[in-house]
Amino acid sequence: MKVLFLLESAPAFNGRYLKMMKSVEEAGGKVHAIWPRSPSMLRHLGKVGRAVDWRTTQRDVFARAKAIEPDIVHVMHYSMLRTGASLRHQSGAALVYDMAEAWEATPHADAPTAAYVRRTEARWGVCADAALTVSDGLARLWRQKAPGAPAADLVRNAVAVPSPITYDGRLHRAAKVSPETRIVLYQGGFGRGRGLLELAGQADRLPDSWRLVLMGSGELEPALKAEAARSNARPSIILKPAPFDTLEHWTAGATAGLIPYQGYWDNHRFCLPNKLFEFAASSVPVVAADDLLEVAAMVRSETMGWVSPAPLALDQAFGPHGPDNAELDAKRAAARRFALANDWSHEAATLLSAYEKALARRSGGAS
Repeated sequence: MKVLFLLESAPAFNGRYLKMMKSVEEAGGKVHAIWPRSPSMLRHLGKVGRAVDWRTTQRDVFARAKAIEPDIVHVMHYSMLRTGASLRHQSGAALVYDMAEAWEATPHADAPTAAYVRRTEARWGVCADAALTVSDGLARLWRQKAPGAPAADLVRNAVAVPSPITYDGRLHRAAKVSPETRIVLYQGGFGRGRGLLELAGQADRLPDSWRLVLMGSGELEPALKAEAARSNARPSIILKPAPFDTLEHWTAGATAGLIPYQGYWDNHRFCLPNKLFEFAASSVPVVAADDLLEVAAMVRSETMGWVSPAPLALDQAFGPHGPDNAELDAKRAAARRFALANDWSHEAATLLSAYEKALARRSGGAS
């Protein structure tokens, strides 16, 4: 089985793609990935510009895909869906569409972009032989957006759970805090709509001997550093992102892991992000606001963290003195149990099953 992934951009930091690629290869398949040579500028193009951008992208993809002869074309971004549908028609490959996010309902989507995403998914989503997403909420949204398309299978952003980690102190050393300091950690992109500036302003509301660490990079990094510089007490600590292949060893140093996204957008309300599973795999309890519907429901049902009324307030989540050791140990154990019960191996099996269904549907004559 040869799988061609169509990506929006280079895959170096696309954890979902990297896990899927490895699973296909472990199952004996071959993986190829293509992304536009120039980053998509759909948010900044008018109707004519989008058409030119799509034609250029399609010619580029077709030229590179011709020698691959894929069995499956796995589209991982709406901007490549039309190209994937055309490639399906030209090559006879099965088409799998991965709606990992509701791209029309994110902080980055202006009105023209949102309308373009909805049109694209409604028109070309019906060409898919199988669809994937990450949560029940997004699966329901997919059915509304593309009612003639296959229902989405859930391949969540779980991780391959490592053996229990003996923490080596690296997060504390990088943050320049004592080994006894309890760290509340955010790890990920510094982007809009993630509640990061509001979070940084709460750093001094944490209990004594606790510190807020933000580990990542992105457009808000200068503003986050400026916010930290204004603090006279215990400012947030900004660290560079950890290498993907050693991330769990950094995460293991946290007392609690933050998912501070703001639930103004469907994409956030229904998300189950990588970091939820990354924290759990390192036995780190999770903190989130109750307007992140899928995350909050999971944290509550698994008793593996704390849920705050929106907007997320650290002092409300932890209280003035913070949880005691018994509570922390119980939540750490719950997080670990959740991770083991939701290991990536389960998601990989669903992915491969979806591929088989897509191939069967395509060979059965779906046009």
